Amino acid sequence: MVTVQDIMTDPIFEGFRIIAGKRGLYNKVSGTAIFDWEEPQDVGETFAPGEFVITTLSEAKNRPEDLLRRIKALIDIRVSAICIKTLFFKSVPKEIKDIANSNDVPVFLFEDTYVDDIIYAVRNAIQGESNADHVVEQVEELLWDEYSAPEKSSKLIRRISPVLYEDYVCIYISPRYQKDKRTGDLINDQYKKTTQYFLDGRIDYEKGFCTAVKLRGAILILCSMKQAEGKKEIDELVNRIIMELDLKHRFITGISNIHSKYDEFEHALKESMYAGISAMVDREATMKYCELGVDSMLIPVWDNNWIRTAYEIEIEKLQDYDRKHNAKLFETLLVFTESEGSVSLTAMKLLQHENTVRHRLERIRMVIGAAEQEDSYVHMYVIARLYRILQVMMN
Repeated sequence: MVTVQDIMTDPIFEGFRIIAGKRGLYNKVSGTAIFDWEEPQDVGETFAPGEFVITTLSEAKNRPEDLLRRIKALIDIRVSAICIKTLFFKSVPKEIKDIANSNDVPVFLFEDTYVDDIIYAVRNAIQGESNADHVVEQVEELLWDEYSAPEKSSKLIRRISPVLYEDYVCIYISPRYQKDKRTGDLINDQYKKTTQYFLDGRIDYEKGFCTAVKLRGAILILCSMKQAEGKKEIDELVNRIIMELDLKHRFITGISNIHSKYDEFEHALKESMYAGISAMVDREATMKYCELGVDSMLIPVWDNNWIRTAYEIEIEKLQDYDRKHNAKLFETLLVFTESEGSVSLTAMKLLQHENTVRHRLERIRMVIGAAEQEDSYVHMYVIARLYRILQVMMN
C-alpha cells in the first residue's frame, strides 16, 4: 500500500511544508477526503482511518477556538495526513502541532496547488500509478549523466525527501555477490526491511530524517540532519543504520561526503556510488568517498573513450608479450600494485624469487614505455586499478 511519503514525491507537492507529525510520513493512505464544514462530532461517521485529508478550515475562520477540536477529531480517527490550504490560516497553534506529533499524523501547509490536482495525484498513487518509477529514472540519470543542471538536483532531492534538514549524506547499497545482483530478490527484501526500519521510528525525526529509494540493482538512502548536530552525529547515524540493518554481510556500502547545498545532490549521489565501486574493488564492506584517493578520479572516467582506448592499448601490449613469451607480466603487474610496490611481498604471493620479480618489472617498464622507476609505478598502478575497476563495472 502507498504511504504519505510515496505520495509526496509527486511534483505537485513541491511547495508543501510539513510542520508537524514527521514520524507519520510512512502512514499508509487508503483514500482522499475534503474536510471543511463537518463538525467535530460528525468526523467519525464521515471520514475513515488512513484518508489523506485536504482542508481550508473555512468553517473555523469565524470560530478559531474550534480549530483545535476539528483537527483533533481528524487525528483521533487516525487519518494518514492533513493538508491545510493557507487561505484562512497561515499557521496553526502549537497545541495542534503537539497533538499531530504525539499521534504521528503529518500536517502540511500549502498555498497555490489546486485541490482537484491533489485528489487526482493521491488516487493515481493508490491505484499504482505513483511517481516512484519516475523518481528512480531521475536518480539514475543523475548517477550516470556527465553533468546535470544544479536546479535538477535541487528539485529531485526535495521530491525524494519531504523532510530535509541542512546537512545530508547519501548511502549507496549494492549486493556483494553476483547471484544476488542477478535475481534482485535481495534488493527487494532489503528495501522492505529498510523502509520498515524507518517506519518503526528508529530515527529521531526532530534531529534527522532518512528515506530510501529502490534503484535498479541498488538502494539509495538519503539522510539529512540539523546542522547543529554536527558531523559526528551524522557519522554515528550512518554507522548505526549500517549496523542495525546488517549491511556488512551481503552488501557493499558507499558513503558520500557531507553536503549542505541541495543543488549538490548530484555530487553526493555520485560520491556514494563511486565509494561503493571502490569498496567492491578492494573487497571492503563499506567505504567513504573521502577515503578513495586516486579512485575518485579514475572511477568517473572508466568509460571515457579516450581513457578506455589508451588503457586497452597498454593491456594489449602486456598480454601480447605474455602470449609470445609465457612471461606472466600482467599477473606480476597486478600483484605488484596490490602489494603497494613491495618486491618481497610480490615474490611471496607469486611463489617466485625476488630477482625474478625484479626482472619481470623491468620487462613491464620496457613494454609500457616507462623509463623512470618512480613514474613506472604510477603508470603500472593506473593500469592495474583501471583493470580492477572495469572488472567490477562490466559485471
